[in-house]
Amino acid sequence: MNKKGTIIFDLDDTLFDTARLKSNIFSLLAESGISFEVIQQSYLELREQLPIYQIDQHVSFLYKKTGTQISQDIIDEIQKVNYAEYVDADVKNMLSELSDEYELQLLSLGQQDVQMKKIFDAGLDKYFSEDKIIITIEPKEKKLTGMIFSEPTYFVNDKVYETEVVAERYPKFKCIVVGEDRKTDLPTIKSVLDVKNIL
Repeated sequence: MNKKGTIIFDLDDTLFDTARLKSNIFSLLAESGISFEVIQQSYLELREQLPIYQIDQHVSFLYKKTGTQISQDIIDEIQKVNYAEYVDADVKNMLSELSDEYELQLLSLGQQDVQMKKIFDAGLDKYFSEDKIIITIEPKEKKLTGMIFSEPTYFVNDKVYETEVVAERYPKFKCIVVGEDRKTDLPTIKSVLDVKNIL
């Protein structure tokens, strides 16, 4: 069956509820006695220094800032997080429906082993063939260079600046920003579930 086009999905905060995951991780870290606000601020500072988030680096950074050592028990609890809880069933239903009509591609910025664990534990691998899952630490617009997709090609992502750069680099792409109150001239949707309404 010929497909109607390609949809390139981001993972974090697009298909996967990363904001809720981070909040839960920060709450676990706060059991060490460090305030949630300090943990949250340290995360933002760390992200300015590093392209991807890693829990071990966050733990070390917190120790340098506060002198508080995170216990191994807390780290173990974080590592036992069930990623399946962070992908809504409606998202999976949407992907199942779209996969009948479109080529689905997953393009995620992050650490290879962590991102793949999220994808497989959450069951998202069922909707993307192995060669259509790309994890990168490069900017997405660079990773897309030379790749060929059936047209029209939709790029669905939560980060405004990143999406605007992709839209400028690839003017044939139909770029869509996911999230509320996003300041951009690109089309926006409140939730990734709304993508079906503008394809």
